[in-house]
Amino acid sequence: MFSTEIEVIICIALAVVTVLLFLGKGDFMLKNQNENSKKTPAEKKRFSRGLSYFTGTWLIAEMGLLFFGEIKWVSSVYLVVIILAFIGLVIFSKKQV
Repeated sequence: MFSTEIEVIICIALAVVTVLLFLGKGDFMLKNQNENSKKTPAEKKRFSRGLSYFTGTWLIAEMGLLFFGEIKWVSSVYLVVIILAFIGLVIFSKKQV
């Protein structure tokens, strides 16, 4: 879909974001406009981990597209995986509220 260099850059960026979110160090990326809602540190960590699962799934799908992009059906699988991961993220975030 994209050139190989751009896909490698996307994979590296997703890997960094996934690790930051999974370790709980990605608070600067999760700044919320509504600062009035006080969440406990455990809730913030759980939400951060949920986002890291989504970005990790996206990373794996992106790497699959990078390595196997020449196969015609891989891009369809990529889209299905991203859509399913997004649906999972929405369901996960609804359980948070």
